[in-house]
This record gives sequence, structure tokens and C-alpha cells, in this order.
Amino acid sequence: MKKILILLIIIFASCSNNNINNYQSCYIDFTYGFDFSNGIPDSIYPSNNDIIVQNWYPYEPVDTTYPSHDGYLWFKKSDNTNLRIADLGIVESDTFNDFTNVSYDLPIPIIESEHMYFIELKDGYVKLIINSISPSTWEIWGDYIFSESKIFQ
Repeated sequence: MKKILILLIIIFASCSNNNINNYQSCYIDFTYGFDFSNGIPDSIYPSNNDIIVQNWYPYEPVDTTYPSHDGYLWFKKSDNTNLRIADLGIVESDTFNDFTNVSYDLPIPIIESEHMYFIELKDGYVKLIINSISPSTWEIWGDYIFSESKIFQ
């Protein structure tokens, strides 16, 4: 019986790994957002946070193919400066490490589950994979790696 229980624990532990190493988990909401370099949502000094979540429609540049804001979430920089973000789509393994020639998306892409995003922050860069989205409560759960440069080790 102990062997079966240990085997089940090993199987479940390996399933939750997501095949991505060195990533940290994060929770991002519309109130505080998240500070990736420190690995926390800074509730004492929210201005330290890099990005927040919002239910918002980007009106400029005008794009009639953009989805309605209802039911979608976007990232926004906490200091209201221009967000530089690239949606790399669904990534099954950690194959992206060099972002020196990345093209940022305009308009800003909607947040989608299982997508990897490359985001320029105040003090570095982040690779962020979205695990779960709650449009009704404006909450995002994901895994990330922070780097001070566009090249991730």
C-alpha cells in the first residue's frame, strides 16, 4: 500500500511541474499588480509593482478587429507609461531565451491562458506564462522568470 501511495504522489508531482524549470509562481490582480524583480505584489508601495490587470479596451491605435472589452483582460503598467509586451502564443517548453530582437505587439494583446508573454518592466524583463484567468474578478495566475537583460539564463 505504501508503494502505491508513493507512486501516486510521484505521478501527481510530475504532472504539476508544467515541464518548465526555474519559474516562480505569481498572482496578479487589478488592485496591486505584481513586482517581478522582488517576486511580490507590493501592497505597501503599489507604485513599485510592474504591471496590473485591467478590464480595458485599448482605443489607440483604433483597430476594428480587436475584441470587445467584455470578458477580456489586459496588462497595464502600474505607472501608466507605455507597456511593451509581446504575446508569444502557446509554448509547451522553455525554448525562448534571447529576446534581443523581439517585436512588441500593438495594440496590446489580450491576456490568454497558456500563452507566454515577454514584457519590458521598470527594472528588467519577464517571461510570463499564464496558467489561469478570472475575468469576473480581474485575477491572473502564472509562472515567470525575471531577468535584468533581454537574455535569460
